[in-house]
Amino acid sequence: MTTQIVATRLNGDLPAAMLETTALTAIALLGFAWCNGSRGAGRSRRSGRARPPARGDREPDRAQPGRARRLAARVFLLLPHATLLLISFVPVNT
Repeated sequence: MTTQIVATRLNGDLPAAMLETTALTAIALLGFAWCNGSRGAGRSRRSGRARPPARGDREPDRAQPGRARRLAARVFLLLPHATLLLISFVPVNT
C-alpha cells in the first residue's frame, strides 16, 4: 500500500494520497489493537484466587515466543509508517 501512496503522490494527486495514508493508519491501528487484545485477558480469573508470586527457581516463562511474535507484528506494522515518514521529506514533484 505504501508504494501506491508514493505513486499517487508522485502523480500529483495529493488528496488521494492523504486518503490512502489515512486508510493505512487505520489498518495499522486495528493491527495494534489486535496485538494488544491477543494477550489472553482472562487468565487470572480462572480460579478466583490471585496468582502466586514469581519465583526464580521455576522454569523459563513459556510466553516468551508469544511476546516475540507480538513484537515482530508491531515492528512489521510500523514499517509502512516509517516509509511514509521518510518519503514525506521529499519535495513534491521531484
